[in-house]
Amino acid sequence: MSDLHRVRRAFGESAAPWAVTTHDVGEHHWTAFSGTQQIDYNIALVHGGDVQVLVAAAMAALADHEVPGLIMLAGEGLSGAQVMADAGWVAARAMPLMRRPANAGVAADDVREITPADLPRTRELASEAFGLGRELAGAVFTEDLLARDDVVFGGLWEGAPDETSSMVCCGLLCRAEGTSVGWTLATDPARQRRGHASRLVAGVKHIDAGTRGPTEDLCLASIPGAPLYEHIGFERLEHWQVWTRPRWMLGAS
Repeated sequence: MSDLHRVRRAFGESAAPWAVTTHDVGEHHWTAFSGTQQIDYNIALVHGGDVQVLVAAAMAALADHEVPGLIMLAGEGLSGAQVMADAGWVAARAMPLMRRPANAGVAADDVREITPADLPRTRELASEAFGLGRELAGAVFTEDLLARDDVVFGGLWEGAPDETSSMVCCGLLCRAEGTSVGWTLATDPARQRRGHASRLVAGVKHIDAGTRGPTEDLCLASIPGAPLYEHIGFERLEHWQVWTRPRWMLGAS
């Protein structure tokens, strides 16, 4: 198995905490469906094998679940683009898959794990950062998610450590064997470009490493967000082509 093949599979394996409706990782594909109406959390990747069959199966699975979603193509899976176009899907964007070598993060006094009482604020942050309705943006942010031992959901607070402080950034990290994957990073738009996201990533990783030691980090970044990750030591491995139906595009963050 090539290193890139391993990384693609590990990314899919890490979706288990939130993919409560469907989670299936095969040799050349994976599917991860939350079952909510949040498009970014009903996703599939095809990266090899019988591409036409796997792409068709992913499209059928989304239709069966009656949820909006994204199907991503990488590597040999890119040959499935015509199948998707013929079915009326559109290429929405390309996103860089990024990796950082094993590390233990950096302790940050203003970063701590989120509690159930903090969940309403995480939904607000996701709504503001991604331009979605509050309930839609935070549909996978649940107490059951927080209770899992393969998740670190952290927040960064601005201000004194008391009732006057406010969470301004939050991030969800999910674990697979030897790997930590960032699934959400949302910052209050009024507090961006102040280094909050970098400190949060470092602090959440420090919490994660305290539990199981240093691991490599993965994320699927937006094109505008990629320089932030490069600044803190990530490298671009490849780009995943993201496909969806035109009527779902307004719901994609």
